[in-house]
Amino acid sequence: MPSMTPRTVFHESWWLDAVSPAAWDEVTVDGDQGPVARWRFARRRRFGLVQLGAPPLTPYLGPEIAPGEGKRTKLLSRDHDLKQELIAALPRHDMLLCGTPPDDLNHLPFGWAGFDVRPRVTYELRDLHDQEARWKDCSESTRRAIRKAEKRLTVVNRGDAGDLHRMMCATFERQDRRAPVDEALLDRVVRESTERGQGMTLSALDDEGRLHAAVLLVWDDHRAYYLGGGADPDLRSSGAQSLLLWESVKHAATTSDVFDFEGSMVPGIERFFRGFGAHQQIWFQYLHFGRLAGAGHRAVEAARHLAGR
Repeated sequence: MPSMTPRTVFHESWWLDAVSPAAWDEVTVDGDQGPVARWRFARRRRFGLVQLGAPPLTPYLGPEIAPGEGKRTKLLSRDHDLKQELIAALPRHDMLLCGTPPDDLNHLPFGWAGFDVRPRVTYELRDLHDQEARWKDCSESTRRAIRKAEKRLTVVNRGDAGDLHRMMCATFERQDRRAPVDEALLDRVVRESTERGQGMTLSALDDEGRLHAAVLLVWDDHRAYYLGGGADPDLRSSGAQSLLLWESVKHAATTSDVFDFEGSMVPGIERFFRGFGAHQQIWFQYLHFGRLAGAGHRAVEAARHLAGR
C-alpha cells in the first residue's frame, strides 16, 4: 500500500513520536491504491475529558489530502468530500484544537460540521536567497540590534537542548509563567530533527562564555520554522535574540523557500517579528467540542460576556 507524503515536518511520524510518544493516532480515507486522506493528532485525557489536537511545539497539523487530477471544480469537490469523511472518522472526543498550515485554504467542511474556525496570524519571509533585500526590509532598530550583537557575541550550533531549555525557562520565569515544554521533550526534538538534517539549535555566547540566548529551528522542503527560544533576562540588551533570528533566516535560505516566525498574537512578540520586514500570513485553528464540553464552554463564554457588561 503506498504511503502519503507528509505535508510538513510536523506531519512526520518521527516528529509525532518525539513530541507525543505513544500518544498520537490517525484516521484515514482509503482509495483504490491506498490512503488518499489522513488526519494525525495527539490524544490525551485531562480531568476525565478526551482531548485531540496538536502536541507541544507543533503549530500546524490537521488533515492531509493526496494530490488529485482534474479541473478545479472537481478537485475542490474532492477536497470537500475527503475532509468530511475524515471528520466523520474522528474518534469520540470532548475537545479538539488543531492548527492547519497556511496553504490549506479550504475550511468550509469544518464550519459545516460545527467546528469553530479561528483565524490566526504568523509572520513569514519569502525570497530568502536575496539576503541583501531581506536585510534592507528589516527595521533600523532590528538592524542596529543585530550589528551590536555581532560585535560581541558568537553564534554556535551545539546540537543539544540544554541551552535552549535554560533560556526558555528563564524567559518564562521573567513573565511569571511556566515553560510549556520540558527538557526531555526538547531533547527528543533536537536529537531527532538534527539526525535527519531537519533541525538545529543556535546559541549566542560572549567572550566570557556566558549564554545570552538560544533558539530552535526546524524545516521541511518548503518552510523553515522558528519554534521557540529565550534569553537571559539580565543580558537581554545585547541583541542576542535578534542576531539568532537573523542567523536562522540566513540558514533557512539553504533549506527552504519560506521562513515562518510561527506567530505570535502577543503584541510585544508580534512587534519583534515585524521588525524583520516579514509579511503577515493568515492560518487557521479548528476548535470543536463534544456535547457536554460544548455546553460547559458556552456557559463560560456567556458568563464572560455578562461580566464584560
